[in-house]
Amino acid sequence: MGVQGLFWIELGLGIALLLLTAKAHGRQIRLERELEGYMEVDFRKDNPPWVEALWRKDRRRFWITLPVAIVATSVAGLLTLPSRFGTEPLGNPILGVVVLAGLLWPFAVTFTSNGIQSVARHRKALNEKTRSRSNQAHDPMDPYLSIRSAARGTLLFWGSVVGLGAIAILVALS
Repeated sequence: MGVQGLFWIELGLGIALLLLTAKAHGRQIRLERELEGYMEVDFRKDNPPWVEALWRKDRRRFWITLPVAIVATSVAGLLTLPSRFGTEPLGNPILGVVVLAGLLWPFAVTFTSNGIQSVARHRKALNEKTRSRSNQAHDPMDPYLSIRSAARGTLLFWGSVVGLGAIAILVALS
C-alpha cells in the first residue's frame, strides 16, 4: 500500500540533499585550496597547476564513484520503495524509484563521498602544516588560524548532510 505523496516528499528531500552535498563538497575543496595558499581562482581561465590538479583528481573520483553509487542506490531503492510509492508518479512506482534512486540520490552520495575524502585530506594537510609551524610564534592575523577556524564549519555542513540524509531515509522507510 502506497503512502500518499511520499514520492513528492522524497523528491523534495532529495533535491535539498543534492544541493546541500554539492555545497558542502565545494566548500571542502575550497578549504583544501586555500590551505595551500590559493585564495582566489577564476573558473573561466587557467589556474595554478596545483589547483588544476586538485580539480582534475576530484572530477576523476567523481566519475569513478558515480556508477557505483547508481548501482547501490538503485538496488536499495528497488528493494524498499516501490510498494511505498503506490502509483506515484505517472501511475508507475518503478518510475519513481528510477528518478530518485537511479538519478538523484547517486549524485548526492558521490558528492558526499568526495567531500569526506576532501575532509580527510584537508585535516591531514592542516595537521602537518600546524606541526611544522608549531615552533614559530603565531601572528593574530595568521592565515592558518583562520583556516583552522573555517574548518570547524565543516562539522556544521556535514552534520546537516547527515541529518537531512537520515530524515530522507526515515521518511522513505516509515
